[in-house]
Amino acid sequence: MNKSTITHALTIHNTRERYEYVYDAICEYLDNKFKENNYCDFVDDKCVVNRGPTSKNRSMGCCYSFNLDMFLNVRDKKLCQYLVNKQCATKCISCKLYTCKYLAKKGISFSALSFPDIRKIFNRNQLEVLRYNCFKTREQIIDKLLVVKKIKMPYFLFYLFYKAKIKD
Repeated sequence: MNKSTITHALTIHNTRERYEYVYDAICEYLDNKFKENNYCDFVDDKCVVNRGPTSKNRSMGCCYSFNLDMFLNVRDKKLCQYLVNKQCATKCISCKLYTCKYLAKKGISFSALSFPDIRKIFNRNQLEVLRYNCFKTREQIIDKLLVVKKIKMPYFLFYLFYKAKIKD
């Protein structure tokens, strides 16, 4: 993804279509980066971390959804429902932006802010939506982006009062 993608997106008058265009471009870019560089190094459905002695997941790397109880204990851990034939069936941008601690220690991490001119499309509150909606569908995330666009309050207030709502 480059500046020309954002430039073209700015010519799209329908807001939903603009968001979909940029969303798809970011997802495609991230998919290509992971394929080209083989960051996770999958062998027999196990990533480099899961092949290690302290593996927490049996297979498929980070593609596990879960719930937290009131004491922040992980409950209902299972393979993500959108993982179909070893690929994400929904193009979840939040999952694609996520990298595990192992990759982060190697200097491999992604942020929506790293994309050129992304702030011309999304405001800071919307960038939080892109970051914190793992295991959601593309449509759910784009719907949240449209709702959050209408919220006109400073970021720190948005963060305090709407943080839980953007993760629903």
